[in-house]
Amino acid sequence: MIQRFGGACNVNVHLHQLLIDGAYELNTDKIPEDFHKSAPPTIPELEGLVKTIAHRVAKYLEKNGIIAKDDDAPLQLNIPMEEGFSHLQAASSSYRFLLGPNKGKKALVLKSQVDRDHLGKGGLVGKYSGFTLHGGVAVGPGQRDKLEKIARYIARPAISEERLSVNSRGQVIYKLKTPYDDGTTQIVFEPLEFMEKLAALVPRPRVHLTPDFMESWLQTTSTENSSSQPH
Repeated sequence: MIQRFGGACNVNVHLHQLLIDGAYELNTDKIPEDFHKSAPPTIPELEGLVKTIAHRVAKYLEKNGIIAKDDDAPLQLNIPMEEGFSHLQAASSSYRFLLGPNKGKKALVLKSQVDRDHLGKGGLVGKYSGFTLHGGVAVGPGQRDKLEKIARYIARPAISEERLSVNSRGQVIYKLKTPYDDGTTQIVFEPLEFMEKLAALVPRPRVHLTPDFMESWLQTTSTENSSSQPH
C-alpha cells in the first residue's frame, strides 16, 4: 500500500507491506504442506536493506532527471512555477504553507508534557540518509483478527474525522493519534490552510495506491467477517 500522508495531515510518501515471514514446502502433489518460519530480522539486516533501498531510489530519480547529484550542495528540486500542485506538495512535505498570510511558515502546534517517543527509535528499525525501515510488527499463526487490524491500518484514510474538530475561533484542530517526541499533541489550521493540506494529499490522476491483489484480499476478508459461519 502506498501511503502519501503523515500524522499531521502532511505529505509523507511511504510504503506499508504485508510479507510472509517464511516459506511453504510442497508435497509430491505440489500442494503447500509444511511452513518453515524465518527468523526475525536483525538491526544490521534492516540497516543494510534500507541503505540498498535509498541508493536505488536515488539512482532511479537521477536517471529520470528528477534530482541531480551534487556532493557539494544540499538537494534542491527546481520545480517550474507553472507546476502549482508540485509546489503545494513540496510545501506540505516540509510542514509549511504555500498560500495565505502564513506562507512559508509551519502550522501552530499545541504541546503537552512528553510521555513517549512517536518515532520508534527503539525496536527493529533501520535508518539511512533520511530513509527509515520498520520491521517489528508480526502476526502469529491463527491471529486473523490481528492480521485484519494490520491490513486496515495500512489501508486507512489520510484524515481521521474522530480526531478533527473546530474551535470557537473557527480554526481547525487536528489531534495526533500519538504525541510527537517534542510533546506536540494537536495541529492548528486556519480553514484555508486546512484546505491547502487536503489538496496536497489528493493523488495525481491515474496513480494507483492499492494493488489489485490487496483490494481482493480486503473484499474477501470483509465477506468472511459478515458470514455467520465460524472460521
